[in-house]
Amino acid sequence: MNYSKKNFANLTSGAIGFLAPSYFAYKIYQEQLPQNIATWILFLTLDVLGLILSIRAGNKKPFMQIGWVASSLCIVLAIILQKTSWNWGTVETLSSISASITILYWTRKGATNALPLYILTAYISATPQAVEYFYSPQPETWIPWGWSIVSCALSVYGAEKKDSAHILIPSSLGILNLLMLFLVLR
Repeated sequence: MNYSKKNFANLTSGAIGFLAPSYFAYKIYQEQLPQNIATWILFLTLDVLGLILSIRAGNKKPFMQIGWVASSLCIVLAIILQKTSWNWGTVETLSSISASITILYWTRKGATNALPLYILTAYISATPQAVEYFYSPQPETWIPWGWSIVSCALSVYGAEKKDSAHILIPSSLGILNLLMLFLVLR
């Protein structure tokens, strides 16, 4: 295995992509932080879709996406264990439709062409959480958003190639995480 700085950065992006949100899962469970289970199940589904799309588009080392899938699963489990309410609304429905369109487009036009639709779906799915943070900032939740920005930056830096398969997801989601960080800290 190549132990270059870029490879180390890429591996570190996966570790941070798992550890910071998993710490958030622990806080959700321990402190009973209110979270929408439907939104986080959608995030988990989208993280799996992002992992599959990045691999199919040619990324052989999508460590950030792997970390995010594992941590999203931890968050969903933490919410389930805290027995929170299930809130499914318009945004979750739109995100599900958008994810379905992305999958359909991927099967017809290929993974690389479906990446922009995936990014759009990710932004739509983050809307309920962003609206909640807009009306009720939760500064105690800054850790997953802040460290996810670092994870995204390391993933972009450590990318084997500078093409959409390697940098579109981490750069676009880095911007989304920056927005969420701003909303929780304002």
